[in-house]
Amino acid sequence: MRLNNLHLTIYFIGNIEASDFDTILNTIRPVINSHKKSVLDFDKISFAPSQNPKMIWARFYKNDSFTRLVYSLHEVLNAIVPEDKFYYKEPLPHITLARFHPIKEFEKINIGRPLNMQQIEITACELMESISSPEGVTYKKAAANFYLLQ
Repeated sequence: MRLNNLHLTIYFIGNIEASDFDTILNTIRPVINSHKKSVLDFDKISFAPSQNPKMIWARFYKNDSFTRLVYSLHEVLNAIVPEDKFYYKEPLPHITLARFHPIKEFEKINIGRPLNMQQIEITACELMESISSPEGVTYKKAAANFYLLQ
């Protein structure tokens, strides 16, 4: 992944109609602004998904504050946006470090190297647009930051 593409997904909205954009912004802003900042503790580097992996993740331990934010966003967006195929009842905070075509011998890739990461603090959220191209996906900021309560 390009450094400027690294991110922690809190909720994947998916494809929406341009006419729904302001409604989504006005719906998520008070939800995000009502949640407190949180700290995620680093767990490990892992392949994902566990069956037929095609990504390498920096995984963080499950976190109640993160989970509550995900649940709250899902609750308010459920009636507005198409069903989120990436929504999990037990969200696992992670950052995608690499994407690759599924390979049979993925276990030969050494992901056990130490990573100098202990925690990350979530103090704000951004609404990002993902743009696909032959070179891969890039992300573009689609709205001003939403800040969590301190």
